[in-house]
Amino acid sequence: MAGGEDPELRLEDVLAARLRISRDLFLDVFGAGWAKQEQQNRDWPFQPDRQPWYVAGTPAQLMLQIDDGIATVARPVGRWQGVAELVYEPTGSVVLAGDPEADRKVIAGLLAARRSSFRYCPLCREQTPPELRDGGLECMSCGERWRGILH
Repeated sequence: MAGGEDPELRLEDVLAARLRISRDLFLDVFGAGWAKQEQQNRDWPFQPDRQPWYVAGTPAQLMLQIDDGIATVARPVGRWQGVAELVYEPTGSVVLAGDPEADRKVIAGLLAARRSSFRYCPLCREQTPPELRDGGLECMSCGERWRGILH
């Protein structure tokens, strides 16, 4: 480590610091695999003072926003806008209390609600969220590959 900087600093470390908690506690409560929600839904009102949302999971399963050390979590709902631009909208957002046990329960409820919308594609057997299905059970990838459907 040069100059005391950690070359392995990850987004989880940054988010934990913004919440003023340890990385271990962050991982215990929120898990890993976070990425910044780069796109904003064009229908959302422009709010320059709002903090960014982060998304975790493949497929997306949980959203997190941190504002002044306070965490808000939400269930991501994928929406297509434009050509091949998938954005996730926070739905059912909850401001967390900062109590790890209570926060885990809130997060578990959001995860259960999101995961209940997943279905296995009958062709590739991958878990697929509603936004990546062709309106039925098959995923969009299989629709393109096996059915010739263009998205």
